[in-house]
Amino acid sequence: MGVLSSSRAAGPSSEMATGRERSIGADADSPEAAAGLRISYVGEGGTPETYAIDDNLGYLVNRMARLVSHMFSRRLKAHGVQLGQWAILEFLYARDGLSQAQLSRLVAIEPPTIVRTIDRMERDGLVRREPHPEDGRAVRIRLLPRAIALRDALVAESIAGNEFSARMLSREELETLKSLLRRVIIGLAHSDDAKTGAHTTRRRRRRVGVNADREAPSSGR
Repeated sequence: MGVLSSSRAAGPSSEMATGRERSIGADADSPEAAAGLRISYVGEGGTPETYAIDDNLGYLVNRMARLVSHMFSRRLKAHGVQLGQWAILEFLYARDGLSQAQLSRLVAIEPPTIVRTIDRMERDGLVRREPHPEDGRAVRIRLLPRAIALRDALVAESIAGNEFSARMLSREELETLKSLLRRVIIGLAHSDDAKTGAHTTRRRRRRVGVNADREAPSSGR
């Protein structure tokens, strides 16, 4: 979810825009960059209003996710594992032998991207593909010894990374945050917008020749 915009929005004057640029300056990459920045727009009934960017839930969640991902990528790099690979490994550590379609749904990544990531994991000696014993169209993804040997270290890195990310929160605040995020996720997953997005995704998959209930073939790269 991006920053709120409206086709009826009243664009800021050049003077206001210049002032915003000056206020951000060299600190555009800092976590406080959006603090105090507001969008002027015309609300219901033609009333001029303003909207604070750092009140945007999508902005806050996306910013946090990017910072956490950057931090955790550095931790994983020491073990020769990429962030996208960990996203798959953690589910395989919980249940080895999941299919590509199952991993695509669990990780919430498009099937073609899952295929390319698993291709790389095969080359890196982390996993192997094997025929599904009950579905001839599907393949299962199994952990190889290298991935199994990395399990304890990677799980420890995940725990340490989460603790570092939440170090400014009390235990009670952290549990409250996770509970609220789960509720938001559930609400979005069952919303009409989410269902429309899922239908669009399925149509897109069919256009590229990938059905969510079938396995995408290896890219062969």
